[in-house]
Amino acid sequence: MMIAALETFRAVVCHRCAKPIRVSNKLEHRAVHRSETGKDVESQVFVLRCRACERESVYSVDQIVDFPKAS
Repeated sequence: MMIAALETFRAVVCHRCAKPIRVSNKLEHRAVHRSETGKDVESQVFVLRCRACERESVYSVDQIVDFPKAS
């Protein structure tokens, strides 16, 4: 019996509608590098637009979390 691995994607939670907003590979790499080294890497904040509510907001690399992919 094979158990399927839980697939996830990296995102932040929209400040306005609470939907996940996927982050780019570049932002994901920045967050991983920052956590591995314990050092600040470039800018710690970035602006993203939510596709659900079409609003922009400022997020921190510390707010990037794993979300399960919908089946």
